[in-house]
Amino acid sequence: GLLVVGFFTYRSYEKRIRTEAQHQLTAIAELKTNELVRWREERLADGAVLFQNPAFAQLFRRYLQQPNDAGTRQQLRGWLENLVTHYHYNQARLMDLQGNTILSVPSPLPPASSGAIQRFTEILRTGKPNLSDFYRSSHDQQIYLATQVPIINLEASDSVLGLRSLRIDPEWYLYPFILRWPLQSTTAETLLVRREGDEVVFLNELRFHKGSALNLRIPMTRTEAPAVQAALGKTGIVEGIDYRDVSVIADVRSVPGSPWFLVTRMDTTEVYAPVREKGWLILGVMLALLAAAGTALTAVWNQQHVIYYREQFQTAEALRKINELFALFMRHSPVYMFVKEVTANESRTLQASDNFEQMVGI
Repeated sequence: GLLVVGFFTYRSYEKRIRTEAQHQLTAIAELKTNELVRWREERLADGAVLFQNPAFAQLFRRYLQQPNDAGTRQQLRGWLENLVTHYHYNQARLMDLQGNTILSVPSPLPPASSGAIQRFTEILRTGKPNLSDFYRSSHDQQIYLATQVPIINLEASDSVLGLRSLRIDPEWYLYPFILRWPLQSTTAETLLVRREGDEVVFLNELRFHKGSALNLRIPMTRTEAPAVQAALGKTGIVEGIDYRDVSVIADVRSVPGSPWFLVTRMDTTEVYAPVREKGWLILGVMLALLAAAGTALTAVWNQQHVIYYREQFQTAEALRKINELFALFMRHSPVYMFVKEVTANESRTLQASDNFEQMVGI
């Protein structure tokens, strides 16, 4: 009974700890997902401030026509400096339809990287602001994002004049936010990933794998990995083996409006550490109770033995007295007395009174 109670107490505590860990992962995942969505919306809102802005478009068109106009150049540069200063962009540049940088803050800047040019072509095709995904610059090998906003000529059937590119350094806010964990933990972390063909690419620096951003990739065939499960469309709590080949519990979900997936994970060893401690405590209590029960049963057993042997002694003493009385009665009986053992073949005298022995002379 004690063992059964201890087992079910342990299982109940294990279930409660697991549920609490799952709720913690889900709450943190929801918090970070909502913040990522808000951050993306803010970056697109920055672009919307300039999108279809007649004043800025006129300035830009005038500068294209008169590149030596110092006043126009200064006004455009003031716009870009405000964006870099107040919206915390890493750099801002104005590009013509060929992808050439005609004005930038800071200045001068090297030409746009090949990846930026490819995204530039897509922006010109759609004619809408866009938040580019993580990319590695071919100039400094650092990782950036960019808010890219086409400059619309409203006076010429909404034709595109050029592009504003506002580069974002994820080290300033995005990476620290993703890595930040609101509770004390030795293994928990958040992973931001995206799917590229048959692979999942890790977009942020990982807690246990330095230099992982845009470098660490795992194949989609590793379906036990939570990152792959997220890329396959799973949502909610999953269990699996992470990039360190360690068993983890994770909340996986997509980030709405983006190609990103968020994995909020924790090692199962950390999740169940309190369970193991509680298990040892329960085991200790059960062993103590079993020892106490054993001691009590031993005491009762010994007491019963004492009582048993006392009764045996008392019975033997009573029988001895009866036998003595019977022996006296047999010996001095006033009438002839004898005890016989009679079988089918013989009759044999076992005991007899003194007068009977004297009578028979035997």
